Amino acid sequence: MKTAQTRQRTQKIKGTVYVYEDFPYWDSDKQQTRHKRVYIGKKNDKGVFIPNKAYLARMQPGEKSAGQHVADRVKRVYGGVSYLLDEICSRTMIADDLRACFPGDHRLICSLAYYLVSEDQAPMYRFNHWGRNHAHPYRKELNSQRNSEVFARIDYDAGMRFLAKQRRRYQDSEHLVYDITSISSYSELIRQVRYGKNKSGEALPQLNLALVFGQSSMMPVYYRKLPGNVTDVITLRKLLRDLEHMDIGKVKLVLDRGFYSARNIDALYQHRCKFVVGARKNTRFIKNHLLANRDKLTDFTSYDPELALHYTSLTDTWDYQEYDSEGAVVARGERRVYVHLYYNSAQAQADKTAFFTRLTQVSEAIMAGGCSEQQQALADTYLNVHTTPVRGTRITWNEEAIRDHTAGFGYFALLSNDIKDPKEALWIYRNKDVVEKSFGNLKNRLNMRRPNVSSEESLDGKLFVQFVALMLVSWIHKVMKEQGLYKNWTMQQILDEMDCIERYEQEGKRPHYGEITGKQRTLYECFGLSAPDML
Repeated sequence: MKTAQTRQRTQKIKGTVYVYEDFPYWDSDKQQTRHKRVYIGKKNDKGVFIPNKAYLARMQPGEKSAGQHVADRVKRVYGGVSYLLDEICSRTMIADDLRACFPGDHRLICSLAYYLVSEDQAPMYRFNHWGRNHAHPYRKELNSQRNSEVFARIDYDAGMRFLAKQRRRYQDSEHLVYDITSISSYSELIRQVRYGKNKSGEALPQLNLALVFGQSSMMPVYYRKLPGNVTDVITLRKLLRDLEHMDIGKVKLVLDRGFYSARNIDALYQHRCKFVVGARKNTRFIKNHLLANRDKLTDFTSYDPELALHYTSLTDTWDYQEYDSEGAVVARGERRVYVHLYYNSAQAQADKTAFFTRLTQVSEAIMAGGCSEQQQALADTYLNVHTTPVRGTRITWNEEAIRDHTAGFGYFALLSNDIKDPKEALWIYRNKDVVEKSFGNLKNRLNMRRPNVSSEESLDGKLFVQFVALMLVSWIHKVMKEQGLYKNWTMQQILDEMDCIERYEQEGKRPHYGEITGKQRTLYECFGLSAPDML
């Protein structure tokens, strides 16, 4: 078979001009000239040739083509995810608020956040590799030293102004969920790294991260890093002062029982905050109410089949004390509080079974001749161990201690100065898991489990970038939950599906995108977006 010179030909189909390479050749069997066509791209409405991926891949240096001079000026990158994130930043005004607070670095902060969202658990040093092949606002490369410089110059006050601007864009009536997580670190350069109670069970020094989330918007509102040895209960009053300075209007907080203390309840009243807080059962205030309502809570009249638990509610007064900046009491009074009491019989039985199993394991360990420090602490409290040379070791139960400990199983309580209905209060409290899921996104997806930074300032900047990325992830998560996308997709699968969409950039022209599949178009529509334009 002999081939002749290759020529380009065009064919217009439904308004689109497709470009082909025509390969004429002599067919010796049929004794005639035949033609083979290979699709290599299309032309836009101005007649400019846009090559496809296969054509660009096989073009060799020095090979000439009618469209070669155009292809040399066309940059092809992946832009489907960046298109989605651009739209999110536009709708949430993240881009505008970053520009106002960080006029010199707003594009770079956006790009770093895009990278963290797009690449699951990706280290920051891989940004350049990603950036060369993906569309992003910064459009430049960034060496690792420059990375640290950018993080170090992200000003804390500017970051707080950004958070305040963002918060004003959401409804004031929603409840804010506050919680703290621990982040392990090997760094000796960060002053706040301390040994403390690690919620992940890791025996490493740590720093703590406080996070506030909007319950209905599902968007992060505020963050602050804390020393690793600071307990939850003493952080609340600083949070209340920060929220006042952010001028975000009426504050409604949802807090778990780790933040419950008389001083904190006083502070919530003093700052005129509405709240729903999990109460500690071992405090006198709650213990007295549980004892007075124990019969009612186990009676069938208090049972709710929808919730599968018993509940009752009452209105009481809180003995309020107001403190000055030095911690001295300057006023006393009474404040109204709603006390919501609950009893879950199934949970009570499960807790008893688990507790008795642990005691049995401790007894067996003692009889075998050895137990851990934790088991020994249980034995000292709940078991009577007697050892004699003749009879050996005998173990009996400390029935009174066991009875006192198990008496509270299945019971829990909530306090509120705002929500009078116990079912509504429970719904609000249970939905605080929005912040716990966000901790998972921050640590795992956004790679904050082990912050690898060289200075305190770099950590502050990196935290801010990751917080911006968390805002983007949270917006995507909210839409996926509302649209039921989690039934068939994970977040990473959706981003991967969009990531393969090509974007063509040419100097002096508006960027345009490659082919969009029906599946990709449907995903964009779920996010309330039109698919990227195709020319």
